[in-house]
Amino acid sequence: MKKWIALLLALLMLVSLCACGEKEPETSLSDKVQGQTEEPAEEPAAEPEPAAEPEPEPEVEMTTLETKLFTVSYPAEDGWVYDEEDDLTDREDYAIFEMYILDGEENEEADIRIYASVEGARSYRETIYDRGFDQYALVMENAYADQKVTIGGQELLQSVSGDNCYYFGRDEAAGTTLGIMIYAGSDDERVARVLEGIEFHLTDTGNVDGPWYWEGTPFSREDASVLCGTVTVNSEFLPISEPIVTHEVFDHDVAAVGDTVYLLVEGTLKAYDYDGESLTYREDVALDNEFERADSTTDGTVILSDFMAPCTGLKDGAVVFAYDGPDYFAAAPDGTWGISYFTSPDDVTRCTFAGGAMQTEPFPVTGLDMATGVWIDESRVFVTGSSEDGAQVLQVYDHSGVLQTTLLGEDGRLGSITFAAKCSTGYIALDGNMRTVVLWNESGDYIGEIDSDDLFGASYPWLCSADVLPDGSLLVILTEDRDDESAMELVAFRLTGF
Repeated sequence: MKKWIALLLALLMLVSLCACGEKEPETSLSDKVQGQTEEPAEEPAAEPEPAAEPEPEPEVEMTTLETKLFTVSYPAEDGWVYDEEDDLTDREDYAIFEMYILDGEENEEADIRIYASVEGARSYRETIYDRGFDQYALVMENAYADQKVTIGGQELLQSVSGDNCYYFGRDEAAGTTLGIMIYAGSDDERVARVLEGIEFHLTDTGNVDGPWYWEGTPFSREDASVLCGTVTVNSEFLPISEPIVTHEVFDHDVAAVGDTVYLLVEGTLKAYDYDGESLTYREDVALDNEFERADSTTDGTVILSDFMAPCTGLKDGAVVFAYDGPDYFAAAPDGTWGISYFTSPDDVTRCTFAGGAMQTEPFPVTGLDMATGVWIDESRVFVTGSSEDGAQVLQVYDHSGVLQTTLLGEDGRLGSITFAAKCSTGYIALDGNMRTVVLWNESGDYIGEIDSDDLFGASYPWLCSADVLPDGSLLVILTEDRDDESAMELVAFRLTGF
């Protein structure tokens, strides 16, 4: 037993010595150095949590209306309404669309109209003027940059008036005039969304618009003579040194004093030197008011009037009187009295100037439902207007107000008389609506009328007014488009032979 125990202990010691005699693996110096300096490896960073997917935007249902010239899209939920029969026109050359947002009481919270029209440049250019922009500054000086916006692929001008907002422009190559009118809700975000959803789709036709007014050719005509009955009327074109471009068709007047001719042009009084053959610009006369009517008197006074403006006398460039009260005023040749009128025959009043004051009394007008014009010569008062049965007539009174005769046109037809006077062969008048010069004999019988095209070479003028010159001829002014359509001009003619 002791031998087995001794043998077992010997075996255990032998195993222990073998274990102590095994070599460790060799390690280089560099491995040892690295082992002394190397930081323990970092554990890999945790993967970030994936971002939550954003909630998808709710899909907006859009309403789209397409015309041949533009498309407009807007959110259906915004509540726009329109009547397809009344509010939509869609043609190849013209499209217009208007729609509204109504409140619970059927009042308009928003109102927008969109249009495109294939047409000439005239209406666009007139809109530039009407909206207070200067055409030359816009085109030649690139003015109004802060009022230009792009909508639907087109550059438009913005004009704001009160609560209304108006965008307008022109695509010249397409020959198309564009407009967007906002009549209510110009600050409403629903209107803004409509503007974002407009797209004009126009066709480039190679169109080139005509010249602007500063590029165009001023009006000019040859002299003419026209036989009317047994009366030959002669017209002589009177060039104006600085052509008068105007945007106002009707409201111009003329008064001649010696070798000075005064023209009222859109409310401004302009003085010209007159040599019998032409008018040479001298100056604009500074006045405190704008006027529509001008009459001359034998003492060289020009009497100016307008509705709601003081009746003002101007002599040698200075104001010599101003009277409140008269509306439009027709001056007697001697300048001591005249007749105020407006529309109603009851408003026709005789006004007399004496001692620095004005006295008034009714002037009896009979048989007229409306009085629209008055002119006075040395012995007669001409009153025009509509008769009680609706016909346009020209009445001749004496200075005391006694009706002498009533002048009618062919078949009793007259248009709008803008001037009347006595002449050597009877009576002569300008008819603005009919665009004719009308003649009557001494008895008031109708002789005939001469078309403006024959007498003035003007196809569609407005015969504004006239004044009788000392030799009995008439200085007539009218508005007419230039041949190249670059502008409308106020032009002058001298008429003789009647």
